[in-house]
Amino acid sequence: MKKTKQKNIGFKRLTVMLIVILLMFAAYNLVWYFLKYQPYHRLCADFQKSDEGLRGERYSYSDTDYTYSIKMPAYLSFEGGFISVSSNKKISQYSENGAEVQQSSCTIFIWPQIMKETKYGAAIFEQDNSYMLYIDKEINYVANDSELPSETKSNEEIISNHYNEISEIMNAVDKMWGDI
Repeated sequence: MKKTKQKNIGFKRLTVMLIVILLMFAAYNLVWYFLKYQPYHRLCADFQKSDEGLRGERYSYSDTDYTYSIKMPAYLSFEGGFISVSSNKKISQYSENGAEVQQSSCTIFIWPQIMKETKYGAAIFEQDNSYMLYIDKEINYVANDSELPSETKSNEEIISNHYNEISEIMNAVDKMWGDI
């Protein structure tokens, strides 16, 4: 009789532990879904799935002017996931005699947040250089805490030189989704 009671107590404890673990897993899934997945999912409702992998699905849409891509966060990961919008045209700069001096292009990266402010980045590709710089919604450079003042000034100048390109893409983002 004693062994049967001990078996029942052990079985009940195991059952309670499994139920608690399952409830915790379900809660983690819900938190992830509403805080990480949903902000991206609502943005790609009309997009075509372009890739599916272990690190999350990708959706894309192109029109004549811009390519919009959404990389969904991987299942249960609070890292990863982003939106990128790039212009389908190259910007050329010319010298005084009309010769092409440099071609450049720009891509905007967006990391939507539920509880925090949305983060933005600008990837700028020039003929000989490329830059990945954080910006805010108003296209101001966001400096890194460990950055030297000379680096900040140089990066602000890069953003200023490409302000029109970045602004056009940010306007396309607003037209596509409004305020993210």
